[in-house]
Amino acid sequence: MSAISTIRRAAGIGASRCGLALALGLFGAAAWDGAARAQSDADPAKPHAQAIDPGPLLRLGDLYANGSAVARDPKKAIDYYSQAAAAGSDEGAIHVGEMLARGDGVTADVDAGRRKVQEVADRGDVSAMLSLGDLYSTGDAGKMEESKAISAYRAAAMRGSISAMLKLGDLFEGGRFDVPKEAMARQYYCGAAETGDPYALLAIANFASEGHRGCPGDRRKPLDLAKMADAGAVDAAKVALANMYFYALGTPRDVAKALSILKAAGDAGNKEAAIAYVGAYRDGRKDNRVALVRRDLDKARAAVNGFAAALGAAQSDIERFLIDAVTAPKERFPEFYARLRALPGTSQAEIVRRLPDVESNLYVYAAQARLRELGAFKGEPNGLLDSATVRAVNDRCAVTGTRYICSFRPMSGATAELLSYAFEGGADSSPP
Repeated sequence: MSAISTIRRAAGIGASRCGLALALGLFGAAAWDGAARAQSDADPAKPHAQAIDPGPLLRLGDLYANGSAVARDPKKAIDYYSQAAAAGSDEGAIHVGEMLARGDGVTADVDAGRRKVQEVADRGDVSAMLSLGDLYSTGDAGKMEESKAISAYRAAAMRGSISAMLKLGDLFEGGRFDVPKEAMARQYYCGAAETGDPYALLAIANFASEGHRGCPGDRRKPLDLAKMADAGAVDAAKVALANMYFYALGTPRDVAKALSILKAAGDAGNKEAAIAYVGAYRDGRKDNRVALVRRDLDKARAAVNGFAAALGAAQSDIERFLIDAVTAPKERFPEFYARLRALPGTSQAEIVRRLPDVESNLYVYAAQARLRELGAFKGEPNGLLDSATVRAVNDRCAVTGTRYICSFRPMSGATAELLSYAFEGGADSSPP
């Protein structure tokens, strides 16, 4: 009996999630594909045909969208999500709207994508409200719009969404649309923390460790809150704890302990801790004029190899690129740019976001080269932040960013984030 025949017997028309999950475990993505096609081929006009279950279609969409178990294929992903949406899945409709707004696997149509997600949000779907807030606040799906982003997140928060509360806290703390508003950030972080959610506990721990007042009546120290988040299996808590020991945030400085926390967590499969450990040796660590960790590129490279299981292939390529970028000579910038553009779009975007803190001239070169490809920069890429480059970066920022963000210097993290979206679709991308 063939694999697909076995899957069709296990799944059938309108198969259970359990049967389909078993099929995936036995045969991989092809099994889901067969099960989904078995449903799609059903003729609803036949007397005993059952309604199509969107579950396997959604999971196939996830597989091709994430590229974890199979090669990433956004065109296949949006096709399966569209089929799921046609079968009545709001989740499928949300994904279609997101990909349409971002031009992922399909020609970008920002307004149509946002409308599709809005339709689901209007039915009271909290996930759609969160998605809508993202589409209006990130800058990777058309012009950022403060009032619509905050309105969508607040609607989700009023329905008890902790994620929405944390996103609102981040918006107000980071000054996404305007100058940071500490009181508003505290309000949302504390509202989320009252639930005891470990991610919310980590958010208020980080907030308080940066010198802000914590939640009213809560005497717990940032270190204690971070430890509680760590006990709740939040991977980022290890990084927060290490930073508290690195920078003496509410606890005596202990660099050896900070490195030990990151190393042990990375060895145990914690990706965020592994990245932080590699970064400590790639860039070195200082606290003002106090040297904490000496830069050691050999140790950084060895750490990438040692953390292979935690990082995975794609993240390991990102970390190796950034390590090599530290000592990249100007004459090799074209070679590094070609290497960057050969990576998957999401990897390119992450590198561009992180590159200003690693090798600023290479970042400028990459920005010049990409903007030239898009027709926004007329000169020859040279890695120098001259007036023509500043104008080109500012003009690019203005396409999707807010006036506040675009008032930052071209080398700022916020500007680098917006610029990174020009790389996210891959070598042939031209984002909205």
